[in-house]
Amino acid sequence: FLLLVQKGYRCMPYHNWHHAFSVAHFSYACMKNLRLIERGIITKLQGLSLLVASLCHDLDHRGFNNSYMTQTGSMLARLYSSEGSINERHHLSQAICILNDPGSKILDSLSTEQFMESIDYLRELILATDLANHFRILKDLKNLTSENIIENQRLLLSMIITCCDLNDQIKSWDTVYRVAELVYTEFFTQGDLERQMGMSPNLMFDRKKANVPKLQIECLDGVIIPTYKIFT
Repeated sequence: FLLLVQKGYRCMPYHNWHHAFSVAHFSYACMKNLRLIERGIITKLQGLSLLVASLCHDLDHRGFNNSYMTQTGSMLARLYSSEGSINERHHLSQAICILNDPGSKILDSLSTEQFMESIDYLRELILATDLANHFRILKDLKNLTSENIIENQRLLLSMIITCCDLNDQIKSWDTVYRVAELVYTEFFTQGDLERQMGMSPNLMFDRKKANVPKLQIECLDGVIIPTYKIFT
């Protein structure tokens, strides 16, 4: 299963197997260090689903965001644009294909009911990695407390996988700096293509106009810190 997942990632600067492994490692660290399963905050099945979703959440990422997919009329946009979260729905589809591969059916020992529940969690978790979805539920996330998380497990899981997806930004400076370079390598490649097609790239995708330190601080202030404050 792991080898197929690894092969499912393209050689992108950022959205690659290394990123997927980092996200999965952070989800495992959260579960173990915070004893989420032992304390009854999440179930074993939810923990398994979180780990699988973390590994698979960017499968076959092509290095372009959902907006680019839509504007260029890509094949994936034609498949998924009516539902939104184009990339994430493709990642989910790839994950289910791997889970159905004869040599990779790691969920086969589950009962039918457990299997369907796990796939349901997998769908929710991978779609939750679309930051547009994260901002849609941010108001609800802010209402999470240590007293009500058990009755809001799905909301909690969505926040956890978002934190896992962004975990590079809370590590050492060397890691933060290196990952930012990889992210903007991808962003600027997309921006270059958009300019060639006569489109006007968003500021963070425009290598001629982007002020990376300023953009990173905006990301920290607008996304990373608020999300991790809730998690904490």
